[in-house]
Amino acid sequence: MSEITALNQIKQDTQLLKSSLKTLKGDCSQFFSEFERSLNEIKNVLNAQISEPQPTAMKRKLCSDVDYNSDNFKSIGIFRSCFLTKNGTPRQPGICPYARGTLTINCFNNPEHSLDSLSQFSHVWLLFLFHDNGSYVAKAKISPPRLNGTKVGVFASRSPHRPNNIGMSLVKLDSISGGTMFLSGVDLIGEFFTTI
Repeated sequence: MSEITALNQIKQDTQLLKSSLKTLKGDCSQFFSEFERSLNEIKNVLNAQISEPQPTAMKRKLCSDVDYNSDNFKSIGIFRSCFLTKNGTPRQPGICPYARGTLTINCFNNPEHSLDSLSQFSHVWLLFLFHDNGSYVAKAKISPPRLNGTKVGVFASRSPHRPNNIGMSLVKLDSISGGTMFLSGVDLIGEFFTTI
């Protein structure tokens, strides 16, 4: 009788295990369904953000009054920065010496020829447009944050809001590879056309 009781106990335990496994399988299936649904939601959000024009690119397109390839302003390449927005970007070059950027020359058939012997220099001047100012109208007097409300002339400040939106930065030239300059100490944002 003890063998039959033990056998019945094993059968009951086996059925209990089967039932538990079935429940666990259902729970796992439900978990994976919820996980896939959440993953798809995240993918949709990311795809929507990627397909939406980003503020920098959108504002660059809105600067239709600037012809980057006019006789007055020739773009020589594309600058790419570690900074994507104005917030957190240094207010002048050199404040953050490890801030990196690249300038890829695209105005020549052989861009690397235009950079020949430039590696002899430690720094380069970048001339650029403040492309992310939006529709801000330049004012003759401004109140820089560090002067606690004291007004100064716009040309006595580092304000990017100037009548011509032209900026200039002295950045460190780390290296050159092909038609690309690798720079540090940058204070520029995003990706945009530039002059040198």
